[in-house]
Amino acid sequence: GSVAPAAAAGSEAPGATPWRWQERGCGIVHVNRHKSTGAGRLVMRMRGVLKLLLNTPVFPTAKYERLGQRSVRFVGVDVDDEVAATAGAPAAAGGAEAPLCAFRLT
Repeated sequence: GSVAPAAAAGSEAPGATPWRWQERGCGIVHVNRHKSTGAGRLVMRMRGVLKLLLNTPVFPTAKYERLGQRSVRFVGVDVDDEVAATAGAPAAAGGAEAPLCAFRLT
């Protein structure tokens, strides 16, 4: 599957950046669970080079919407510094807030 997050900072504000989809790559999605806490994460790495494409916690209150036979759309935390910087949001490193993004897995 491939992952494509949509990111925009303050899309209601005049002159704000419109929502856009950005293709990150293809890979296999894994659901990882912490042994002691049971907290889940969605993790996806690029085929071949194993670059991290998706690493977001699974929220129990999150809405995961199925789009057709092979696609899922959801909101998650985007910890990719490049995408966060282009969205005008602070990076996740250093204790700063990580931006929320809409993701589509196909």
